[in-house]
Formats: sequence, structure tokens, C-alpha cells
Amino acid sequence: RIKKHIWAQQHVFTAVVTPGLEHVLVQELAHVGASDIKSRGGLVQFRGTFDLLYKANLVLRCAENINLHIKSFRSFALPDVLNAAKSIAWELYLYPDPERSYRFVGQYSRIGTQSMLRASIDKIIHKHFIQLPKAYYENLNELPGKETHLINLYFSTRSCVISINSSGTHLSNRGYRVQS
Repeated sequence: RIKKHIWAQQHVFTAVVTPGLEHVLVQELAHVGASDIKSRGGLVQFRGTFDLLYKANLVLRCAENINLHIKSFRSFALPDVLNAAKSIAWELYLYPDPERSYRFVGQYSRIGTQSMLRASIDKIIHKHFIQLPKAYYENLNELPGKETHLINLYFSTRSCVISINSSGTHLSNRGYRVQS
């Protein structure tokens, strides 16, 4: 299921970069094979497969982190966000147990408070994993060490993007990279 739904398909990613360095990141992404590259205000959006995502996480020199877009939708109120969260096959993106943290960006005054939104989405994800058949858990390899998944929700005037940080800690913590 992972190969069919995740690995082989083209996905939208957003790389976060220090404002002013977008043009450098655009060149780096083009060099590693990204397509449909667009930059705006500290973000560079691109398309590619998971192979490209892994390569980008390893070789990009100026990206702070790279986020995988899971769902984009029109959002006018809290029920829109919660319905979108319910429709996501979370097992394709997360392990059932790790801690989750959330980052909310943009205008979301009609959505509710961050703590309420965080608790509601956590409850949806937990319920999703409980409803999976037992075979799912039997087929899981040993879970990796405790890690926190960062789930991002970006709100604009009438839309929302749910994404997951694919990089872990900031890529700048990897150390200096020479151009190859």
C-alpha cells in the first residue's frame, strides 16, 4: 500500500528557507531533479517522488526543513478542518505511537484556539489508529526510537494545507555541506 499510495507518486513539498536565499534553494532543487519549483517569501514549493524527498533532505545546503503536503482544501470553519483530518489515511504518514506536535501558521480566527484544534486533531488521529485492523499492527516492524512528528497546518483566507515535516530537526543542524 505504501508503494502504491506514497512512494511512487508525485507529491507536493515545501522547503523552508531563510528569506532572501530562495533563489539559491531553487537552483539546488533544480539540480537534484525537482519539478514545478515556485518560491515565495521564505518558502520554495516543488514536486517530486519520495526518492527526491530523501535526496533533498540529504544534500540541500540552505533549506531549513522540507514538508510533505498531505491535504489541501477549502476551509471556512473548524468542521472543514476536522473533516479533512478524518479523511486522511494517517497510517501512511505516521506511526501510531509517537508524540505529535503541531505548528499553526496564518489567519485561523474562525477555526478556534490552537489548543482546541491540537486536541481535536490528536483525537481524530488516535481514533483512526484504533480502528485499523489488527493485521496492521502485526505487520509493523519494530517502531523507531521516540520521535515527535511535526504536523503543520497553514491557513490562508479560505484554504488550509496539512503537511508533515519530513526533516526532523532543522537541516542546518547537520553541519556544513560543500557543493557537490
